[in-house]
Amino acid sequence: MITLNGNQPPESPNDLDENPNKVKTDTFAIDGTPQRLQFPSKKAAKLTYIMASAATYQFYKALYDAAAPVTYLNDQSNVSGGTLSFTGIIDFNEDAYIRGGNLVPLVITISEGGVTGS
Repeated sequence: MITLNGNQPPESPNDLDENPNKVKTDTFAIDGTPQRLQFPSKKAAKLTYIMASAATYQFYKALYDAAAPVTYLNDQSNVSGGTLSFTGIIDFNEDAYIRGGNLVPLVITISEGGVTGS
């Protein structure tokens, strides 16, 4: 079950990607030799809703508008061997509402990290 700050979203996502973000930069020396600057991978989750309800949209919007770190927990994760838990930053990308159904395509991303500012 997925929870954010201890609260379960109003509906389950249509697609869930919990693969970590790889943090690396590849460059090439003047002689063509490749070089890599690499840091440990960061935990992440991408939740995709083909048609999210207004309640689901408002749930994620409230988390985003709080401008505070979000605690993500999935106790049925395949990626982490059972449980994926981390504190991170949340972002969402919504599309236009679908007429007649009050539904909206929605993609939520949560990446391990912190929030600065207010």
